[in-house]
Amino acid sequence: MLKTSCFIIEDDVIALDWLVRTVQKEFPQLEVVGTATSVSEAVRGIQKTRPALLLTDIELDPGSSFEVLEQLDTLEFGIIFITSFEQYALQAIKLSAIDYVSKPVDVSELRTAISKFTQNQQQQLQIENVLAHLNRNQQPKKLAIPTEQYVELVEVASILYFKAEINYCRIFLEDQKPILVAKTLKEYDSLLADDDNFIRIHQSHLINKNKVKKIIKSKLPQVMMSNGDVLNVARAKKGDFEAQMFR
Repeated sequence: MLKTSCFIIEDDVIALDWLVRTVQKEFPQLEVVGTATSVSEAVRGIQKTRPALLLTDIELDPGSSFEVLEQLDTLEFGIIFITSFEQYALQAIKLSAIDYVSKPVDVSELRTAISKFTQNQQQQLQIENVLAHLNRNQQPKKLAIPTEQYVELVEVASILYFKAEINYCRIFLEDQKPILVAKTLKEYDSLLADDDNFIRIHQSHLINKNKVKKIIKSKLPQVMMSNGDVLNVARAKKGDFEAQMFR
């Protein structure tokens, strides 16, 4: 039987040992390819083993598993969060994790979560906007952008603008081709609502004001982005645009 690679992160060595033994005994379809008890150890281990499934505690001492995800180039694996902190439950769901298992871990709940992962293993598992939840008081430095083949981490500062395309959104970036994402512009507008660098100038456009090269004066202004694209500012957005752009 072809086994699925699994990496486990848990800072409690007793709990880690129990998880490893439980996975090996109860889930023959999985192969534990590595373990870690710290953020740095986890980053190195995941980069080396490239697992298909990450079984991870959220609270690490020090740090958290979100810090691990922030330091990875891609998120090409499923995630099952394990934690005793209930405030992370909704957060885990928003991250599109496979599942969320509370401590103390019940084997039947873990079996349900792993079964869900196995059933969906051939599908693209979208782990969306992980970095938006690293710190509630900070804006994400990166966004996890799900595509058909992988999840790409992009620097927020490198984003020129977002363009709405019905139920999709096209993200324009510096020095690379635009990325079409199966998310709406409204979702990104909400995600970046507290970031003063991003301005909604039109029903179809959310721009990074730091990437505006020129403002073309007219009855309704236009902006030229650093890549040369010229975008219209909607009449209803003109006041907000000018207030945010020149403050």
